Amino acid sequence: MLMKKLMLTLFFSSGIIIPFVEAAKTDSVARQLIDVDLYEFKNYRNEMNEKVQAYEKYKIEEQKRIEAEQERLRQEELERQRIEEEEKNRIEWIEFELTFYTSLPSENGGYTVTCLGEELQYGMVANNVLDLGTEIYLDGWGTFTNSDRGGSNFNTVNRLDVLIERNYGENDSDYSRRVNNMGKVKVMGYIIK
Repeated sequence: MLMKKLMLTLFFSSGIIIPFVEAAKTDSVARQLIDVDLYEFKNYRNEMNEKVQAYEKYKIEEQKRIEAEQERLRQEELERQRIEEEEKNRIEWIEFELTFYTSLPSENGGYTVTCLGEELQYGMVANNVLDLGTEIYLDGWGTFTNSDRGGSNFNTVNRLDVLIERNYGENDSDYSRRVNNMGKVKVMGYIIK
C-alpha cells in the first residue's frame, strides 16, 4: 500500500497526470461539442426534411390547381363549341315571298337549263343573294335548292322564284298559264345551313 501511495505521489508530483487530466477535459469538451454539433445537424436535417415535404406538398397542390384550371378551360371550350353548334343549327324562320316560273325557254333566257347547266326540274329555286346549292325549307312545300339566278327582283334573301314542272301532256300555253296564275305566295321557311 505504501508503494501505491509512493507511486501516486510520484505520479502527481512529476506532472505526468496533468496531461491526462487535461486530455480528459479536452476529450469531454470535444464530445460536448460533437454532441451539440450532432444535435444541431439533426435539427437542421429535420428542418430540411420539413421544407422538402412542404415543397413536395406545394408541388402536388400546384399540380392539382393546374389540372383544375386545365379542366375549367376544357369545359369552357366544350361549352363554347356547344353554343356555337347550337347557334349553327338554330332555325331562323323567314317569311319568303314565292313566285313561280316554267321550264320554257321563253322564261329562261332562251334556255332550258340553270345557270350551272343543270336541267331544270322541280325542287329548284332562283335567288341572286343565296349561294348556289343552298338548301331552303319552305313550310308546306318541302326542301328546295337554290340552283339558278333570276331577275333583279330576286336580289333579297326572302324572294324566291320556284320552278314548277310541266304536267304530263300539258302544252306550252296551258303550262305557262297554269304557272303564271299561281301568283305570289308568302310562306314561312328557313335556310338549311
